[in-house]
Amino acid sequence: HGNPPNQSVDIVWTPTSQQRGPHVLCFTALDNNGGSTQQRCVTILAQNSPPQIQSGTQTPYNVAVSSDALQHKFTVTFDQEIRRPRSSRYITVWCQEEQGSPHFQTGPSLDISSSPAVTIDNRTLTFYFLSQIQSEAICYVAMDRGSVIGLQSCGVEGLPFEGISDPSVWSFTSEMSSMVMPCSSNNDRGACQFKCKISSDGRSYICSCDEGYELTANRHSCYKPTNATDCPGNCNRNGVCLGHGYCDCHYGWQGTS
Repeated sequence: HGNPPNQSVDIVWTPTSQQRGPHVLCFTALDNNGGSTQQRCVTILAQNSPPQIQSGTQTPYNVAVSSDALQHKFTVTFDQEIRRPRSSRYITVWCQEEQGSPHFQTGPSLDISSSPAVTIDNRTLTFYFLSQIQSEAICYVAMDRGSVIGLQSCGVEGLPFEGISDPSVWSFTSEMSSMVMPCSSNNDRGACQFKCKISSDGRSYICSCDEGYELTANRHSCYKPTNATDCPGNCNRNGVCLGHGYCDCHYGWQGTS
């Protein structure tokens, strides 16, 4: 007669790190008369730690990369699915010339929340570093706290990654550059007669002259402008007359007048 009193049971479970993730709990209520309810099931999402890097998945790691390359690919895999942060968090490459010397930032930092150079596929983060790395440097990758967020089953957001500030977590070195520095010889003049300057891309050079002189057509040597154009006859192969009986070759040509 009347409604039976409400009954409840407390269930306590402390998941281990190996039990992280979704778990299904099903239950049925029974009374003393043999009656029972329909079985009901609930999904319990066990989460007890933020995303962690799976050791050994950092690439490159403890190896030498080319210092001549203009682009470098980096990848790392976490122990759970991850997503981008909602606000700006950064990846930065730091280098030093030798052990114990100050670190300096190499290239611009990448905003993980928005940079197209950063991609995430399930548990793996990939980013492309679009700068050269100094020759024979000791470097590491740093990541801000919260640079990735754990993403559990059913789209439930997890905890933020704790970040990387320890150089030993993701370290690498750079090889000696195979490029010949075009201005390093001839008292820093290289192939230029007067002055040699490395171009903005770091892969070529530009010659210039001292005050009062101008570059010849070959873009390497210099001459002092003069009104005299007394070259003996015409210069061979359409060479340029420097005056006072001297000829010079156009860029890419060589020989005598």
